[in-house]
Amino acid sequence: MLEAAQWCGKAGLALLFDPAQQIIALSPDELHSAIAVSKGVICNEYEWSVLSQRTGMQAEDILRTAEFLIVTQGDKGVALYTKRGMEEIKACTADQVINPTGAGDAFRAGLLFGLEKNWDLADCCRLGAAMGSFVVEIEGTLLEDLDLDRVIQRMEQTYGKAPRLL
Repeated sequence: MLEAAQWCGKAGLALLFDPAQQIIALSPDELHSAIAVSKGVICNEYEWSVLSQRTGMQAEDILRTAEFLIVTQGDKGVALYTKRGMEEIKACTADQVINPTGAGDAFRAGLLFGLEKNWDLADCCRLGAAMGSFVVEIEGTLLEDLDLDRVIQRMEQTYGKAPRLL
């Protein structure tokens, strides 16, 4: 993971640093190093608390080198930090919650899709939240299929609008 981060940094490639379950295995210096070459940092609440504690960094410290910090917070939504400040993005409500496993991966899929389309970061997070809301409704971690109309409908119900997906 760290070798890939350094390689991307040296090659000038955009990197989204997501320490995930490796957070406890990485030293403070390794975390600092990966953050320094990242375009953005993403983690859940727990990972953010560990990252902040181990590095002594707050959001403003990360934003000295990265463009954004995203902290997913489950049913409390998403905290999006940029140089313009912090924006709270509310969660999309699932019809039912069966198993939260995989919701973070689905969030990242929506986020990466939006980033690839050059969307506004907040819209990327909204799509990620919508994607995660569908995963928590099932047992298991992967959606068998994805109905884009339902994703758009859920985004419109929650946020009043949805970016054009295609």
